[in-house]
Parts: sequence; structure tokens; C-alpha cells
Amino acid sequence: MQFIFTSLITTIIFLIIGDVFIIRKIINQKKKINMLESENETITMMYDNVRVFKHDFFNFVQALDGYSENNDIEGIRKMNEEILKELERLYPDARPALHFRSPYELLVAVVLSAQCTDERVNRVTAELFREYNTPETMLTLPQEELEKKIFSCGFYHNKAKHILSASRDILERFG
Repeated sequence: MQFIFTSLITTIIFLIIGDVFIIRKIINQKKKINMLESENETITMMYDNVRVFKHDFFNFVQALDGYSENNDIEGIRKMNEEILKELERLYPDARPALHFRSPYELLVAVVLSAQCTDERVNRVTAELFREYNTPETMLTLPQEELEKKIFSCGFYHNKAKHILSASRDILERFG
């Protein structure tokens, strides 16, 4: 079950990153060939790509539900591999904007990224992860202290609460 969850989260992250790169690619192509007639055209094109992305994602979730109902783990694995291969083919240079060195650091960075720029999150996590880069070390921080360290990311009270809660859950479930 953990594999399914990890695969689903990985796929969602790649799909979201892919969508951002699609929009950037369209804008860059339009600028390169100097055919940007209006902002409306660009916005329409972005909307169409997001709509296609959402449709594809909806189809993926429906297929995943079908595999889950039948306990077809191999089908889920195969679908996940196909999706990842296609994303790698379409976006060979895709890299996340958030800086992290471990899955735990990515989790914390993603929590902090809600309603915050990636640049700000990277500045905050660069300092935070020097000392607090594992669930164990994060839990040595009182919530009020963590709130001070992440204040500039906004919504610091809830983000601190969720980071500490996730850290506790990780240690309780996985040691």
C-alpha cells in the first residue's frame, strides 16, 4: 500500500511540474517565433493546456481506482512506469524549483510552499535544514520556535503545526 501511495504522490508531483513546464514552453515558443498577438491568446493557450492536463489526470485517477478495486498492483506499477517514461521524454530537463536532499526535506518544503514563492521557501529551508533536516531533529523544536523560523513563508502557525505533526507521524509509523 505504501508503494501505491508513494507512486501516486510521485506521479502527481511530476504531473504538476510537467504542467508548469508546458506553460513555460508555450510562452517561450511564442516569444521565439514572435507571434504573441495578445495576452488573451496566451491565456487561452495556457487554459487549454491546464484543461488537457486536468482531463488526463482525471483519467489517470479513474484508471488507478479501477486497478485498486481489483487489487491489480502490477497494473498500477505498469501505469506509473508508463507515465514517468512519457514525462521524462516530454521534459528531459525538468527539475523541481524547491531545493531538497531527502524525501523528508521535500515534504517540509512542499508544506511551506503553500501560498509562498519557491524562492522564499528555498531561502527559509536553506537555513532551517542546516540543523533540522530529519523528523527527529525537527521535533526538538517547540512549535513557537519553528513558527519564528518559517514566519516569512506565511501561514506559519498552521504550517509549523503540520510539519511537526507529519514528523511525529513518520516516526510513529516508520521509525
